[in-house]
Amino acid sequence: MKNIISKELLSKLLGEDCRGIISIRNELQGEFDPCLLVEYLSEGGKANLLINVHELAHKCKEWAMQKHNLWCISYRTKIGATCKTFDTRSKNSKMFISSSEPEAIFKACQWILDSE
Repeated sequence: MKNIISKELLSKLLGEDCRGIISIRNELQGEFDPCLLVEYLSEGGKANLLINVHELAHKCKEWAMQKHNLWCISYRTKIGATCKTFDTRSKNSKMFISSSEPEAIFKACQWILDSE
């Protein structure tokens, strides 16, 4: 299974503590709790961090607004999920479609990061 978020975007969201990300693995904690297991370099050597995917998607939305004045509006549809970015200054918008709501949000935020 491919990663739903890039190392670069994850590093931006987690900040200085997780600069040297080595790997990201999709994990399932419990029956319906998707998480990412992140292995990274810390001051003391290699470390692991387990992150809830839905909490990380929310952090993505906050990052988009705080750093770029972009609202990320996401919702589920019958065939997957959509995330629409809306620029509060120019009123421009762009839509991202994926199989899950967090993945659509990550795609939108990756686009924002690539546009920096």
